[in-house]
Amino acid sequence: MNIMVSFNDAYAFPTKVMLKSLILNNPEELYIYVVYTELSNESINSLKQLEDGKRIFVSMVPVNGHFLDELPLTGHFTKETFMRLFAQTILDESIDRILWLDGDVIVNRSISSFYNMDFEDSIYIGERKVQDANIEKKMSLNMPKDSAYINAGVLLINLKAARRKIDDRKIIDYILNHKEVLSLLDQDVINGYLNSYVKATNTAGLNNFFVNEMTHRNKDYVYKNARILHYVGVRKPWKSGYRFFGFRLWWKYAEYAEKRNKITYYTMIPSCLYGKMEHIGGLFLREHFYFVYKTILDRRKRKNL
Repeated sequence: MNIMVSFNDAYAFPTKVMLKSLILNNPEELYIYVVYTELSNESINSLKQLEDGKRIFVSMVPVNGHFLDELPLTGHFTKETFMRLFAQTILDESIDRILWLDGDVIVNRSISSFYNMDFEDSIYIGERKVQDANIEKKMSLNMPKDSAYINAGVLLINLKAARRKIDDRKIIDYILNHKEVLSLLDQDVINGYLNSYVKATNTAGLNNFFVNEMTHRNKDYVYKNARILHYVGVRKPWKSGYRFFGFRLWWKYAEYAEKRNKITYYTMIPSCLYGKMEHIGGLFLREHFYFVYKTILDRRKRKNL
């Protein structure tokens, strides 16, 4: 199984945790390609610790990022974000298939069935995300009405076909000419410009389940069945104040990745529990006292008339 990741020092630890979860839940041989423009020796050595030389192989792939200098880099989007778009050029031609994984996911089950899916005529396979594909988004990206919008954080790539059909320069030109509508940058490029090469899975999110969509009602089912859990959004379980489910699951794998992180886990619990209780309180008030809130709003509206 070929895996591609790309990150800077800020995401070295979360990515190591993700890879540890992948290793523990998938018994196949794993060839991990770490693509980077700049990483400290500490981060490189930490990732190399995952390698055992028997089943787990980690290859560091340094890339001169100057060819991306003209691309828009805003917020949490870095040059590494765009690397999945150029995997066919960056990686060795002997590699025909690669699975891109974002650093903020946890591989919770075997992903062999997803990894070995038939590409048919596609280049990219990802999980359909209905909530990301509103009409305005599709129109801005010139997507066909019946097309699927996928999340690119878990992305199976047909490198063999990509080398034949995709021109790197045209991708860069597309980004430069449409940057005002590419709010999610590389993901929007795949769903917009490269949409004809996309194949969407529709497993109710089990191939790429957004953790912020977990509830008390579905959490047991998700933990048991989701192959990949994705900690999307600004709040992350390795940062204080995390308010969603999956906190202990993520830190379980963090401890497997590095034993010393158990101390960090315990020091973060109070902050995250406070945030979670505050969040639960807000939900309770919204559900049970909504009529009071609505009455107050209605009165204010009438006063303003």
